[in-house]
Amino acid sequence: MATTTKHLPVAKLTRLVRWFGETWARAEHKATCVLVARGATPQAAKAVAWAVKLVLIGVLLFVAFWLALAVGILFIASPGGEKRVFDDSDDADDALRAFPHWKHGCEGYGMYDAFGWRRIDKDEFED
Repeated sequence: MATTTKHLPVAKLTRLVRWFGETWARAEHKATCVLVARGATPQAAKAVAWAVKLVLIGVLLFVAFWLALAVGILFIASPGGEKRVFDDSDDADDALRAFPHWKHGCEGYGMYDAFGWRRIDKDEFED
């Protein structure tokens, strides 16, 4: 049984990564050879290759940061569901009163909603 990652088998994924690495190495070698042929020293050609790598890594990190920030903002701004805790509609009140309980809360001893932050028995103020 072959181990898979999503829909690509591991062997195909490994070949894809190796192909990308070999292609990158060949392109880098060609670029350094072109720079040396045009009169640059081999050390300068290698420095240019490293500079290109660092710039590419910086661009990828920049894009990843802004993408992660956008996803985080969308995650925070997205609605959590149909019913909110702080919604004052009748449906939300029914959902909050599903499991009331007696306790000492901010408004004294009384019956509070399921989350324990709002007193349900407002008519009785005797503590």
